[in-house]
Amino acid sequence: MTPLVHLRNLNQKPLPCGPISTRGSYYHLEAMPRIGGSAITLVSERHCAEKLLRRLGRDPLPVFDPIAQSLANAGAAIVSRLRMSALNADLFDAIHMLCIVRGSVPRNGVTRTLAALRRNPDTPVQRHEIIRLAQALESGGHSLTQAIDLLRKSNPRLREFTFEFLRARMMREGLPIYL
Repeated sequence: MTPLVHLRNLNQKPLPCGPISTRGSYYHLEAMPRIGGSAITLVSERHCAEKLLRRLGRDPLPVFDPIAQSLANAGAAIVSRLRMSALNADLFDAIHMLCIVRGSVPRNGVTRTLAALRRNPDTPVQRHEIIRLAQALESGGHSLTQAIDLLRKSNPRLREFTFEFLRARMMREGLPIYL
């Protein structure tokens, strides 16, 4: 069992694991079957997920709160977005917001990028990590900014996400920009 992301629930979004309050949060967890096969992704309310993670000897993840100005302000930061370089912070925010607006976690390895950013917030972002995000963004219907704007209509307190450093890096790499 591996925790992928820990997200704040916005506007009492219905989740397969049951009702979660607006102030609550939830995890996307990845589980590997004991007998082999493909990994499955589960959604779990925070308390249940963290109880399971403790039993497995794994650390809980800091919550990503798109309303707070930083993870540090949310009071749950092991890794503060403020300690990251601007590009890393943009990438960190973009991956989390992609999970929120799509309601799922991309299966192309972006969670490895998140784990690396949590472990080493200032490690330079590699080209393949930007390519993974570009591929995940390309597979959606709207650009990420359009999806965030739609989400903002129902939750006006959502903070602004400009992704200016990520956008510049994608342009420099010659990648399609679906931000």
